[in-house]
Amino acid sequence: MHRLGIIALPGVSAYELAIPLEVFSTVSSARAGRRYSVEILRYGEFRNDFPFDMSRIPPIGDVKRRFDTLVIPPARPSPGASPEALIEFLRGSFERGTRLASLCTGAFVLAGTGLLDGCDATTHWMYASRFQQLFPLVKVHPRAVYVDSGSLLSSAGKTAAMDLCLHMVRRDCGDAAAAALAHRLVLPSRHQGNSGYFVSGRPDAAPDAEIIELLAWLSARLAAPVTVRELAEHANISPRQLSRRFRRTVGLPPGKWIDRERIRRAVQLLERTDLTVARIAADTGFGSSEAMRRRFKTVVGTTPDHYRKLDCGPASARNPPDCRHR
Repeated sequence: MHRLGIIALPGVSAYELAIPLEVFSTVSSARAGRRYSVEILRYGEFRNDFPFDMSRIPPIGDVKRRFDTLVIPPARPSPGASPEALIEFLRGSFERGTRLASLCTGAFVLAGTGLLDGCDATTHWMYASRFQQLFPLVKVHPRAVYVDSGSLLSSAGKTAAMDLCLHMVRRDCGDAAAAALAHRLVLPSRHQGNSGYFVSGRPDAAPDAEIIELLAWLSARLAAPVTVRELAEHANISPRQLSRRFRRTVGLPPGKWIDRERIRRAVQLLERTDLTVARIAADTGFGSSEAMRRRFKTVVGTTPDHYRKLDCGPASARNPPDCRHR
């Protein structure tokens, strides 16, 4: 049994606390095999209007057992001010072999331990500059969805927290279990950790309404071939302006963004439908099965046919596989 603790800090919202609780508790509902034992731990005092009765949650000072994983949800209102008792608890746990994972601004608490010095990490893009100022020895990746540095993991915002939790399930329990869980939670089962979310490149920059509108238009037309020049003509700007504004908005040039979205769409169709690879290739704009197979293997690491054999199809949601460590 993989013992997992979720540390509730003052300022955390019920939703942010529920993300890891929902993901890992759902894995625990598998019928057999290695599962998670999920427990919430408390640090600090909570207001009476908090949706959960935190008085029944044990404070970290009362916890003597060892955890395999500790998850740190977002900390507010002052990320960066990590009380010494919490730092000692996290450091001691890590030294005893516990994996530590921060969600969103929980990275400020994790970095406060000093364990991230010299390591790669991420946090919500709005706070990345402040994070880098407070922790200059950490290699911050503000556009990353999540960062896996082995025993130290971190994610960006709320949706990215779900991605990281699912990634951890995949590491612990295998691809098939993660795919079944993703179907149950209605999530894409794979996400490239180094690909950026749709956010502005500069926190102080105003959203580019024209590029946002272009992205919506383009998302509905991924099956059709499209060039940068055609996109520029549709947006009524020059190709050079398009590339610059596109990169500033989503962190990728147009061609790479289209490629990423086509792969993501293909993954969803492989997981959620019984369409043939040839049909999926046509529906996602790859043109041919062979072209899709080559690009899919480069990005995902396996072929579309093998990916589907991992019990990623709709039937896996009805018959979840066992969750076992490898």
